[in-house]
Order: sequence, then C-alpha cells, then structure tokens
Amino acid sequence: MLLAFFYVVTLAVTVGYGVLFLTLARSAVPFKFSYGFPLTVSLIGIWTLIFGVLGIPFTRLSVSAGMAASLLAAAAYGRYKPAAARVEPTGRGRSKDRWAVLSAVAVALLFAILPLLLQPDLHHRPQQEWDSLFHMSGTLAVRSGENAFPYGALADLYGGQQTYYPALWHAVSALIPLDVPRASTVLLLCAISAWPLGIPALVRSAARVRGRMLSYAVIASTVLSGGIVSYSYLGVMVGLWPYTLSLAMLPAALAALMRAFSLGVYRYHRYERLAEALLLVCGIALAHPSGLISLGVVFAPWMLLMLPWRRLPAIAHRFRYLLLGGLGAGAVALFFLLPGLLLRLRAMTRFQTDGASGYASFMLALNDRADTGLIAPTPYGNFIVLLLAAAGLIMLRRKLLPLAAMLVCAYLLVVLAGGPAWTVKAITAPWYEARHRLAPLAALLTVVAAGFGTSALACSLARLFTEEARGLARRGVLILTLAVSCLTSAGWRAAERYELASYAYDPAVKSYTNLLGPGEEEFIRETAPLVSSGKVIGDPYDGTSFYSLLGGVPVIYPGLHWIYAQPQLRVSERADSFASDPQLCRDVKRLGTTYFYRDDSPDGMRQVREKIGEEGYNRLSDFPESALTLVAQRGNYRLYRINYPC
Repeated sequence: MLLAFFYVVTLAVTVGYGVLFLTLARSAVPFKFSYGFPLTVSLIGIWTLIFGVLGIPFTRLSVSAGMAASLLAAAAYGRYKPAAARVEPTGRGRSKDRWAVLSAVAVALLFAILPLLLQPDLHHRPQQEWDSLFHMSGTLAVRSGENAFPYGALADLYGGQQTYYPALWHAVSALIPLDVPRASTVLLLCAISAWPLGIPALVRSAARVRGRMLSYAVIASTVLSGGIVSYSYLGVMVGLWPYTLSLAMLPAALAALMRAFSLGVYRYHRYERLAEALLLVCGIALAHPSGLISLGVVFAPWMLLMLPWRRLPAIAHRFRYLLLGGLGAGAVALFFLLPGLLLRLRAMTRFQTDGASGYASFMLALNDRADTGLIAPTPYGNFIVLLLAAAGLIMLRRKLLPLAAMLVCAYLLVVLAGGPAWTVKAITAPWYEARHRLAPLAALLTVVAAGFGTSALACSLARLFTEEARGLARRGVLILTLAVSCLTSAGWRAAERYELASYAYDPAVKSYTNLLGPGEEEFIRETAPLVSSGKVIGDPYDGTSFYSLLGGVPVIYPGLHWIYAQPQLRVSERADSFASDPQLCRDVKRLGTTYFYRDDSPDGMRQVREKIGEEGYNRLSDFPESALTLVAQRGNYRLYRINYPC
C-alpha cells in the first residue's frame, strides 16, 4: 500500500507540474496531461546540467528552487507574450469527449500497472539483477555525492573514473523521499504509466484525421496502449531503467515535433511549439541517448511527407549543386554496396549461432512479445491489434500515409539493428545489441494505427443504420470493438504481464532468484550500525549491495562491472583461496574490507550456482570459514568479521 500511495503521489506531482508549467505559459496544447510527466522530467534534466556546470549541489531544496524558477519564467512568458499569439485554437473538443479520453487513460493505467501492484513482494523484496543493482547504486551515488551531472555523477561505480553515463533516471529517483530500492520502483511505475498518458497527444498529431473519427481513435488507442507487453518487460524483468525512461518520453516528444512542423501554423506559434519540442527532445537525450535514434527514425518519414514541398524550390535552387552531388554520391555508393547488401539481406532471415536474427526481431516486435523463453505467450495475444491496425491503414490509407511510413521505418530499424551482421547494427550496437529494446517502438505505432482502425470500423458500420440512430450506433460499435480488443489483447494479456512481474518479484516462480529473502532486509538494517566503521564484502547479488542501499555502509562490490581494478577482479574470481593465498589476502586487506556477508538460504547465490551449474562467474560467497568470525546471524543470513592470516 505504501508503494502504491507514493506511486500515485509521484505521478500526480510530476504530471501536475508539467500541466501547471504549460498553463502558466498559456500554451495552447491539447491534452496537457500527456506532456506533464515528460516535461517535468526534462526540466529536472536541464537543471542537472545547470547545477553541474555551476557546481551547485543537487538536492531536493536546490531542485525545488530551480523548478520554481521555471514556473516563474513560464508565467512571465505567458503574461507578456503578444496578444496575437494567444488565438491559436486548442482543439479541446466537447466536455463529453474530454471525460471519455480521461476514462480511457484510467482504464489503460489500470491494465498497465495493476499486474505489478498485485505482486505481494513488490514492496518487500527488491530485485538484485545486474542492471537494477547498478541503477540503484547510481541513485545512491547521486544522493550521497549531490551531483547528477551526466559526466562524473556515477564515478563511484566506475572505480572513481570520470566517465559519461546518462544519469537522469538516477537524478529523478534520488528526489523521491523513499529509500533507494522503493524510490526506483516508484519511478519505474511512473515511467510505465507515461505511455497511456502520452498516447492521446500522439494520436491527435499523427494523421490528417479530424472530428468524431479522431476522438474515437484517441480513445481506442489509449485503451489498447495499456496492453503493450514488450515495454513493461524492459523495466520489470531486464532492469533497463534509463532506457525505459527515454521511451516513456517518446510519445509526447513525437507529438510535440509533429505539432511544430504541422501545416497552417503561425510563425510565432511554430517557434513556441519548437521550443516545447526541443525541451522534450533534450529530456530524451538526457534520459538515454538512444532515444534520439528511435525518435529520428520514426519522425523523419513523417516530416518528409508533411513538409510543404511547394515552398521549397527556391531553397533547393540555392543549394542545387550540393543536392545533386549528394544524390550522385549516394547512387555510386549504392551501386558498389548493393551486392553486399543483398547477401546480408539473405543472412538476416536465418537464425545465427549467437541467436541474432532480423527475422526473429521482426516477429518479436510484430507480436509484441517479451524476449524470453520463460514466459508462455498468450495465444493470439496481439492478433486483434494487428488486424485493427491493418484495417486502419487500408480504410484511411491517404490520411494515414505518414503513420504508415513511420511504421515501415520502425520495423526496418527492428530488422536491421536486430540482424547478425549489418551496418545499422554496428552503429546502434551500444544500445540496441539486445533486440527486446526495439520491439516497444514498433508496438507503440501499431497501437496508434489500431486506434484509427477501430474508429474507422465504428464509423463505417454506423452507416448501416438510419441517420437518427447513427450517433448511438457509432458509440455502440466503438464500445463493442474496444471490449473485444481489451478481452483479447489488453485484458487477456494482463495475465501475461502478471506472469512477467511474478518472474521478476516472486521467488517461487523464478528459475533462480535474485530477491532479498524473507526478513533479510530487517537483518541488514539491524546489523548496519555494527559495520558502519568498516566495509562489507560479499556477492553483490546475495544481499551485500543492500548494506549500502539501505544502511549507508560502504561495500566493495555494489555490482560486478568490467571497469573494476585488477585486485577486485582477482578477489571476485578466487575468494575461496583467501586463507591459502597470501597475495589474495593482501589484496582483500588493501581494499579496506572488514566484514563479510553471506546468505546461506536455499535461494542464496552459492546454492543457486550449484543448482543451475554455473561455474566461474564469481566466488564471493566462498570465503573459507576458517578466516571468518561470526558477528550476527538470523536464520541463514550471516555477518562475519574477517580474520587476516597474512
């Protein structure tokens, strides 16, 4: 209940702040709530840059002052901007439509979040996966160091080296007034909620559709967005939290860019819209730079199709030689590269020995599947959504041409970056080496197209009725189509999302567990004062990391990472030789280690390695008993003092 309460409060505060910012700026944005969460996160990201450059500590107080200054700037802009700039229509529609959209958002949020909130161990047993531990340790580093600047904020996780890492996730979670694991879980729930919130703005901007059909499309797409499985999978099972935050901001940023480049916009309004879009794009870049690739891939075809080409000949004439030279160089390059491209195109359709396959990635995105063989997919889980998307693209083919081009480019990115040997994969390898990162991008646009398909079907079937009954018939057909879609997609697949969440948070379901055991958190909190003057060593996936996350005690291994110095690597690989290897003993002493923690329960890492046959990963749970003195114990959880034989 406590976690659900803070989730609701955090989501309301972030969305409310963004809505207040847009209201004070007198911005004529329809569905302001769609921009609320991404806009708030973007502003926090910009203040992390300002604080980092000026050397101002990143604390709740300084961020509150910065956000208050943002509100004052928005209010001043709204107060003094020219009166002629305030006449832009907002497209709010009727009150009934607004309430229908809000109801659709509530239903989608229920579908997206309820499978997680129903997990009994979501609050009591945080994950100990590699990515989740790394990002929780990053949040702790931001809190303790009072620094969220992307270059250097997570230096503690890289052996003290100043390196770049997108730290916006860690900055936002550090502001939530909970301990690190629960603050991270609350932000994860808010990020998963951002897609149903952002869909109304995206649908309204994605096609040349207006009137009743647009209203129905907004409602249908919003409801169907609550059933997307691949997006929840990224944050829940894989722990790609910064990437998930970047994707969470994508619908609002895409909608803002479409509004900025749409036709028939006054020049003053276009500058205002560009500023809003730039703010959201900066937030995506600060959350995770790969979001810019996703944004560019899906926005470029829309911009090319929607640009007013009749106004461009004069500009093209000025740069005609540059354009002709670029086209000629492209033609020559294509001539020489075409044979190799065709050979690689054939290779993409085969499963490779390393599991990489463009065909497999395409099917993963098409079916909106989680990239795991542990979860049985729901039969025909995404079939109805695909049928509705195809119906929309066929029935509204001219009006949905930009959206169709966006879908084609999204699926091309999935295939090209997911293949075994491809130039695009080489470019996107730092972020897209795992194919499950790409599936949500295609699933998002498919849901948007499915919303238009639902709307077009409802309006077409309503024509079969008399003119007096058409309004009621449209609403009836829409409700019926949505009900069938929810039962066969969003609602039916809720069981699949619940199973995904269970695999992440329920030790009875996981094939091997990386969760805190029953009572382990209480034991760590009780013994933290005993070891506050020293450092703790142990397997980071065996509870040791939580001495720093929950008790503020320094640990040698907050996680395992390739950047560690050689002594740390040697200790992690040969800890079982501590008593017999003098050099290893000196390495442990040099690290300043005083205490050792181990979980000897059946789901502890030492027993798990024996159960699944994993050898050589690390031996941090295997310190010899002869060199240890028991300090505290509760069941299978033991804290030892290290006796140095060297």
